[in-house]
Amino acid sequence: MADRDTAWAAPGGNADGLHYEFFGRAGQTAAQWADGPSQAALRVAAPQFADWSLRHKIPLRWLTRGQLKAGLKGLTTHADISVVYRRSSHTDPGVHFPKAEFLKLIRAELDGSDPGTDKVAVPRFARFLTAGSKGTDVAVWQRRMRQRGWSLAVDGDFDAADAHICALFQKEKSLPLTGVVDLATWRACWLAPIT
Repeated sequence: MADRDTAWAAPGGNADGLHYEFFGRAGQTAAQWADGPSQAALRVAAPQFADWSLRHKIPLRWLTRGQLKAGLKGLTTHADISVVYRRSSHTDPGVHFPKAEFLKLIRAELDGSDPGTDKVAVPRFARFLTAGSKGTDVAVWQRRMRQRGWSLAVDGDFDAADAHICALFQKEKSLPLTGVVDLATWRACWLAPIT
């Protein structure tokens, strides 16, 4: 599975994150997370998380629910995604998952460094996107809107449904309601908090 692929693991966070599945139960106790197989699973996962942190500039921190809702980068759980986005009832990996210990393992893979950043790179705005617009820039906008939780196809074709979603997004962000992706709307897609 490529990083750009969408996982179907935690509704609300599927298209906006990288997912890793630990074996175990959400009801595991702290003692059960400390057993040999669980510790081995953490050690096996740490290099993958370190790689993701490097490649995607993900800060090594556990997000609060407020930070998750605001769209900040970091680590979270399916349980917190369920609470924030209210689209599932996942409770994994459970309240006893050793978050601090796991962060130490990831940092050890990176020799103690934290390559993450909260800076968001806004792709270059090339043109206004209106009904009938086609091209790579349309697909970039569509992909970003999917990452934000909007339901639309990523096909590079800005149709009436895309214009409607654009207008809904503009209303949500108190932008002029045009249904056209102008510079202000484009920038808001990357910089405005996810609500």
